[in-house]
Amino acid sequence: MKVLIISTNREKLPFPVVPIGAAKIVGALRKSGHVVDFLDLCFSRNIRRSIRKKVMQFHPDVIGLSIRNLDNCAYVQSHAYFEGDRKIVRMIRSVSNVPIVIGGSAVSVAPGELAAYLDVDYAFAGEGERSFPAFLSASAETEPCQWNIYRMGNITRSRNRRCNRCRSIICLWPGNP
Repeated sequence: MKVLIISTNREKLPFPVVPIGAAKIVGALRKSGHVVDFLDLCFSRNIRRSIRKKVMQFHPDVIGLSIRNLDNCAYVQSHAYFEGDRKIVRMIRSVSNVPIVIGGSAVSVAPGELAAYLDVDYAFAGEGERSFPAFLSASAETEPCQWNIYRMGNITRSRNRRCNRCRSIICLWPGNP
């Protein structure tokens, strides 16, 4: 499967941060036999153009967004990042109709709420190095992994459980019981 991983973090203060979590996901996906490309939006001057170009060149089957922070954690000058993430999702949807998956430390804080706000297809809580490749493999099988997965629908809080087969955690899968 062709997977595009996008690091959505654009914050450069007090200094830019290397997207280590996203890089670990890229490595895990490649190790599992997936064809992976990566886009770091931190230094992009025009994120719409960067997203469009990467999606049109790579033609992914699924796009994963690595979302690092919900906000800047500054009491005096608080700034939320999830509105920017929502714009990124809309930009992706304007050029592609493939499933969008979110993960990362911000998603682990509020997976259901963030998935609903961003209007994405799937959300993963916790470490994704095992769960994301297993999920992609299971979605291609006729008898998928026995995830304990919940519809997104009107969910107000996530109920994370472990898969009985691979012991990984996934939160949401809106299309299946």
